[in-house]
Amino acid sequence: MYLSSIDSMTKKLLTKSTEGLWYIAEMRGNNLDHKMDHLTCFAPGMLALGYHHRVSKDQSVNERHLQAAKDVLETCVQMYIRWPISPEMVRFTPYMTMGTATNFQRPETVESLFVLWQVTKDEKWRKYAWTIFQKFERHLRVPNGYASLNHVADTNSKSDKMESFLLAETFKYLYLLFQDDPAITVDTYVFNTEAHPLPLK
Repeated sequence: MYLSSIDSMTKKLLTKSTEGLWYIAEMRGNNLDHKMDHLTCFAPGMLALGYHHRVSKDQSVNERHLQAAKDVLETCVQMYIRWPISPEMVRFTPYMTMGTATNFQRPETVESLFVLWQVTKDEKWRKYAWTIFQKFERHLRVPNGYASLNHVADTNSKSDKMESFLLAETFKYLYLLFQDDPAITVDTYVFNTEAHPLPLK
C-alpha cells in the first residue's frame, strides 16, 4: 500500500516549479492546486525513512524516493529563507509566493531535517536547522516563551499563544539534530505523530 501510494504521489502530485523548486501539490477533482502547506513538509522525512529501511526490493525505487525527499525538503527550507519565518502555506504561481501568512511554530520541516540528517549525515541539513532555530529565537521569542505570528512579513504581529507542539515536537527534533552521537535514532526508535519516541525493541 505504501509503495503504490508513493508511486501515485510522485506521478500525480510531485511538481517542479518554474524556478526549479519541487513541491507536493494538491488534487482538486481532476485539477492540480499548486500550493503546499507547511504541514506537507513531513513528507520528506517519510520518504527518507522508506529509503533507509528499503521498503522496495528495487533499490532504484528507494533512491528515487530519497531524491524526492531531498528536493521537497529544499523547498520547505526556502519557505523559511524567503521570509522572516515560514508561512503556513505557499503557492506556486508559477513562482513561490506567500499563501497563508500565519506561522504556528510547526515541526514538520525540522522533523524532516532530523530524519534526513540521520539517514544521509549530510551536514547541510543541520545548517538549515540552525538557521531555522535562529529565526525562532529572533522572531518568535517573547519574555515568557514563544509567540505565533499573525503575518510572517510583520514580526511584530505576535499572538498571545504558544503551541504545545513547539516544545513537544519542534524543539525536540532540533535538540536531537544537534547531538553528534544521539541515543535516539531512526534505527532504534519510531516516532509517533506527536514526536514521542517509542523503542523498537
